[in-house]
Amino acid sequence: MRVRVSDTEFTEELAEFLRASPDAIVDQIADDELEVSLLGSLDASTMPMEIYLRVRAWESTARDRGGGAEVISPSGAG
Repeated sequence: MRVRVSDTEFTEELAEFLRASPDAIVDQIADDELEVSLLGSLDASTMPMEIYLRVRAWESTARDRGGGAEVISPSGAG
């Protein structure tokens, strides 16, 4: 899944938050965009929701500083 941050100032912070989970693989693919995958037995319909929930958990801690993020597409989608 691709995740776009509202401000490039938060890209690394979100990446580190997501990487804190041992099942997360996070690559920065643009100044404001991450590619996020989860290892394990999650199926194709469950993984996007799990990533969405993790991004929202980070956002709840960053919102007061202007941080936000949007889950924009599954991996490999246009």
